[in-house]
Amino acid sequence: MTKKDKLRIISTTFTKQYSQFYCGLACLASIVKYHKGETTQEKLREMSGTTLNGTSLLGLYQAAQTLGFNAGGYEADISNLKDVDEPVILHVVKDQNLEHFIICYGFENEKFTIGDPAWGVTQYSEEELEAVWKSKMLLKLTPGKNFVSKQNESKNKQNWFLELIKPDFPILGIAAFLGIVISVLGLATAIFSQKLIDVILPEKDTRTLILGLILFTVILLARALISYVRSIFLVRQSREMNIRFISNFFGKLLLLPKPFFDSTSTGDMVARMNDASRIQKVVVYLSSQVVIDVLIVLVSAGYIFAYSVSTGLISLLSIPFFGLLAWFYNKKVIVAQREVMQSYAATESKYIDTITGIKAIKTFNRENLFAKVINAIYGLFMQKVFDLGLLGAKINFRITIGSALLLTGTISWTAWLVLQEQLMLGQMMAIITLIGSLGASVVNIAMANIQLQEARVAFDRMYEFASATPEFEQGNQEDEKPLAKEIHFNNLEVKGLNFRFPGKSLLLKDINFSINKGEIITFFGEIGCGKSTLLAVLQRFHSTEAGSIYVNNQSWDAFPTKEWRKHVATVEQHVQLFNGTVLENISLEEKPNVEQVVTFCQQHGFHDFIMEFQQGYATIINENSTNLSGGQRQLIALARALYSKPKLLLLDEATAAMGKRTESFVLKLLHKIKEEIPVIFVTHRPQLARHTNRIYVIESQTISSSGTHDQLIKRSEFYRNAFEELLVT
Repeated sequence: MTKKDKLRIISTTFTKQYSQFYCGLACLASIVKYHKGETTQEKLREMSGTTLNGTSLLGLYQAAQTLGFNAGGYEADISNLKDVDEPVILHVVKDQNLEHFIICYGFENEKFTIGDPAWGVTQYSEEELEAVWKSKMLLKLTPGKNFVSKQNESKNKQNWFLELIKPDFPILGIAAFLGIVISVLGLATAIFSQKLIDVILPEKDTRTLILGLILFTVILLARALISYVRSIFLVRQSREMNIRFISNFFGKLLLLPKPFFDSTSTGDMVARMNDASRIQKVVVYLSSQVVIDVLIVLVSAGYIFAYSVSTGLISLLSIPFFGLLAWFYNKKVIVAQREVMQSYAATESKYIDTITGIKAIKTFNRENLFAKVINAIYGLFMQKVFDLGLLGAKINFRITIGSALLLTGTISWTAWLVLQEQLMLGQMMAIITLIGSLGASVVNIAMANIQLQEARVAFDRMYEFASATPEFEQGNQEDEKPLAKEIHFNNLEVKGLNFRFPGKSLLLKDINFSINKGEIITFFGEIGCGKSTLLAVLQRFHSTEAGSIYVNNQSWDAFPTKEWRKHVATVEQHVQLFNGTVLENISLEEKPNVEQVVTFCQQHGFHDFIMEFQQGYATIINENSTNLSGGQRQLIALARALYSKPKLLLLDEATAAMGKRTESFVLKLLHKIKEEIPVIFVTHRPQLARHTNRIYVIESQTISSSGTHDQLIKRSEFYRNAFEELLVT
């Protein structure tokens, strides 16, 4: 590759950072594009664990591996860097203390070609690079066999899109045909006016005038009727396509791993669902209206040439003018529309976050503060809308000028031809009418590019989520299929488990524990030590970095994720109940068996608690469960968990909101069911841990001690201090 070719590739693939903490993501996105791949900084954010504090070289390494790169982190020096012929990411320090990531593309003519996400592509001397590259750490990336090229990615997008709109082909075809008929009938006005002025009125032919008016009226009525029928087809297509898009998108969304939802705002997901309507409108426009506009251009031009060849040539000058205009603004429109959609997602996310936290806002009298924040974010969104609108106004201004010049030029030329008796007055009026139709259609075709880019951005945003790797494949009726392998749980053993979140240091290190049927065990530790994360690992919400897990002395990899979760139930401290009845929340079934649910609750002791609710099992739980206390929510969640007939029960501070009476009932119930359902308890309260068979104390990332309550009072200073503090209070 020549230096000129390499610089061209660098300039076209280099990506600037969205914000200060996106520098690493921008570097990685640039290298992906350099190797003919495709990604976005938003997509990389989740993979790398990027936060408002930025990301680490480890996070970029993990994200690169996910993308299919063969990645390696190395410590090097300037002399080593001179031999690198492919782009690498360097960790540097700017302005004495600001950690930053840049790309080194190579060394030539005593200069390093550097891509700085904050500034752009530039040149560094050895001394300049030495001054900022103090860590001497670099990340080398080479596309592996799993790396997806842009060509393959585009093909995958195309296949997904075609699969979604394939059922619409018949309706869109009919709509396009009817549109063509409507357009052809629309030309009757120009033809009739020409005949009226040049033939019928000069000859004073009353009979022909009456017949012509009748025929013209019939044509207009037929056009109105066909337009009505076409609109019905399009309304139906709009409904069916939007349902299909949302169903497909939301179905794929629900199959994504839980970490995806942890790192993606609700507003962003909702905003991308709303993008479906944009796509549907553009599909209809491109598949029918553009076809009609193209036909109008051809037919109108044909008629104009039939009247006057010179005038026809003048009318065709509009096509290259509007075409060049659309091409010139293409990239600007794409960027502006993407920024509008991203800022809209951020605004909607902030709305949802604020409304969800309204209790805390009112408790601390911070209504004005959050109103100010919302106004600032919404103001930024409206600024992006304004910028896009301003760009559209510029385009429309140029189009209006072009259309005015075309019409003025046509009128001037045809008027001169009439004066020279080379054209009849009626023909001139027909040409002016046809020029109006032709000009409007050419403008529509040129402006279709803007709508196409809007749909493209919307589709890319939807596809970014829809194409993410699901936890498992799911058929249409998989929920109703019997399990491939029944789990008869006897014991679970974890050996040497290590876990970290993407781009972060180890949270859990060398974790070893076991639980057998008939036992209740507890993980005890301070808040934030990794207890809840360990339960999430056992639910397969997160993958481990190292270690082995065995079920009945068999690797749990033998049990697919969907099957495993059907046998594991969890109750968390912050319970999620759904808007519906207590009965529906316990069963989580489309058509709950009332008698079965009530019998279950009576057998397990939940019935008396539920009957204390205002309407018993029929009590409606409102949005966010605000009509229930925290303890009531946890009780319903426990009933729901046990109703699913689990083989293993996980409790994460599951009694934290309960009163003494309810908590005492739960502890007795757990000891009653443990012979069939072993229980793993997570708590930082020693008064609960003491009631379990075995306690594992988590300190400094690992299990520091284990045993019964009495044993840990002697062995573990941490546990003993926690218990003594409880006695003092």
